[in-house]
Amino acid sequence: MKGKVIDKQIIESIVRKDNVAFVDQVFEKLDLIVSNAVDELSHQIAYINLQNTVFQPVNELLTDSFTDNSKFVYFLGVDSAQLELNTINSTNIWKNIKNRVIMAWQNRKKKKKKRKKKQQDETGEIKYDFDPAKYNIYKLCEDLQTAIARYCAKTSIVYLEGTRLRIIGKEDFGPNTQILIYPVIYNGEVYKYYTGKKKGFLDVDIDARVEKLNQKYDKVGDRFSDMIKVFNVLYYFANKQMPNQIFIESLLYSCPDELFDGDSAYGVFVKIINYLTMSSIKNIPSLT
Repeated sequence: MKGKVIDKQIIESIVRKDNVAFVDQVFEKLDLIVSNAVDELSHQIAYINLQNTVFQPVNELLTDSFTDNSKFVYFLGVDSAQLELNTINSTNIWKNIKNRVIMAWQNRKKKKKKRKKKQQDETGEIKYDFDPAKYNIYKLCEDLQTAIARYCAKTSIVYLEGTRLRIIGKEDFGPNTQILIYPVIYNGEVYKYYTGKKKGFLDVDIDARVEKLNQKYDKVGDRFSDMIKVFNVLYYFANKQMPNQIFIESLLYSCPDELFDGDSAYGVFVKIINYLTMSSIKNIPSLT
């Protein structure tokens, strides 16, 4: 889009692009893979099972504004106070860092390598090492990597990147599809994402965010998600990366409802741009 004028044709074409069927297809396959992985772990790991986990989309998947450049980003929320406590009390942080670096290097050198090798019994079942006193979010990520890889196609790759998993699989999900899964703690109210020993857990209130998004949808309709999609695409072509979704949502949420009226998506876009150019972005409150 570099060098092009942002005209009505470009805006309308962004709005018309529908990725709903593709998103549903990927989620259906991914949900089955993750469910099977969690069920496998539940037989040996006391802190995770299908009853105490939630698979939650966290980016533009929430607002039906998925674009060709979007990634599939999810929280895998685990309701376990003991898992949270073990993670907080982990003292051997340098060992955790060393293990994660080694895993990342192995994934880099061997593209076909999908998981750290685990001990198997004669039936081929994976044996997971579970110590109730030491099992933390890092260990859970390692075990999830192994379990998820067992239910993906052989050509798929499951990377371990700190406290998140990245999945790339043309055969499973289609070309250029990237999936990010963040195992987190979920207590029924907020998701607790572990940012590391120094900062600990960061609380993310997705329910409050969804409630405000729904309020805006009820007032202005689908034009809200249309404009999120437009801003996402324009930002990506200007910066070669997707914007922070909470920022984009907060920006558009702050716009007066009447700006979203109109039959033309381009007309709505122009009204919003004119409004934002006269507003102070610093004064816009975050949805969270």
